[in-house]
Amino acid sequence: MEKLSDDTLMTLLEDTDTRSSLAAMQFLLKRDDLEALVAAHQDEENPRLRRRIQQLHNVARLRRRRVEFIEALEARSMTFWQAVRSLSLIFDQRYSEMALDEKIEEFLKASRMRQPSSNALTRLLVKKNFEPPRYNEMFDLETFFLPETLFSGCGQPLLLCALAKQVCHMNNWGGTIVLYSGKFMLQTPEGKILMPEEKWQPLQDHDATRFHVCSDQELIHTYLAQIEAACVIDGQPYDLCVFSRMMTAHCGGQVSDLPYPLGTLKFEGNNCLHDGGKGKK
Repeated sequence: MEKLSDDTLMTLLEDTDTRSSLAAMQFLLKRDDLEALVAAHQDEENPRLRRRIQQLHNVARLRRRRVEFIEALEARSMTFWQAVRSLSLIFDQRYSEMALDEKIEEFLKASRMRQPSSNALTRLLVKKNFEPPRYNEMFDLETFFLPETLFSGCGQPLLLCALAKQVCHMNNWGGTIVLYSGKFMLQTPEGKILMPEEKWQPLQDHDATRFHVCSDQELIHTYLAQIEAACVIDGQPYDLCVFSRMMTAHCGGQVSDLPYPLGTLKFEGNNCLHDGGKGKK
């Protein structure tokens, strides 16, 4: 099959026999010039072929986004906000970079403050219904990413803090994400600590020695770990595989190194071991 021409592969791809089309797709996915080939054939007249070309396009785009994210993460050249944007695009493939950026810009333009202050920021975020999900929805995967949160205001505290920080920067005002008693909060230039889980009210009577100002790398790793946990709890096997591959690629491991349901790692007492793929029945 390695000697098949592009025209032959396109013919197989539009075949009504799914076995032929799947074989052609598997072959094409191994090619380094996949994105160029997809671009050359995206306007095919046959609707079946056009649909399968679009499927290949989605796979190629997802791969590219994953590779770019991992490379930026390893080079430590990515801010937490850039990671949030990139992971949102990887999760929700309905959005192009331009479409998501337009949503973000629209949100920020509507978030101007005449006189930036902690009180003004609190009023703005409450008005936009920026709040964490309810208890029975706290692991809904959509709430970890920008599209849903920009639409409804519902999002995870860490994501809400990231958006609040962008609002501060857009208003030429600082903002820092901090960790206090296991919860993510936003510290304003006035020294107030705003709590997303308490309608952005300022934290009272706090111990200044218990704060941790989070670095971008710490926030990215925590964010990835939260997404991974939500994939398991929310029962999303496809997304679990996608984000697990990214995490293991960054950490230099294999998906098989992870616990069930992805890998063969088992825990017995205080020890962990691999069963060689032979899980207990």
